Amino acid sequence: MAPSPFQAEFRVRIGPDWVPLESLEGLEAEAVDMYLRHPPVSCCSFQGGFFIDVGGQPFSDDGSVDEFWMTWSWFFALKALLDGAEETGAQPWEEFVTALRLPRDVLEEVASKVGLEQP
Repeated sequence: MAPSPFQAEFRVRIGPDWVPLESLEGLEAEAVDMYLRHPPVSCCSFQGGFFIDVGGQPFSDDGSVDEFWMTWSWFFALKALLDGAEETGAQPWEEFVTALRLPRDVLEEVASKVGLEQP
């Protein structure tokens, strides 16, 4: 069987670096301590997301992942579509909301600025 062209790795931001989650195994206390010492602790102190690569082309990178809740918004949106919703939304970062539709088994995405009416 050929390897999948889709690869995803969950990384968290530790200081200035995006670190694969598995590399923190055994260092959980140090990671939590680093977060708690971050002046000031805010929602932006806790960032993580999926770094996705499809067929050798990056789909996401350090400029497109953000706070944990934003990553999770994709899961809730995709679940809603798979459960039969005609349309749902996700908020991949503060400035945008995304309308998602799944007609004919093809995911459609329409992004708009927060505060503007979704298409």
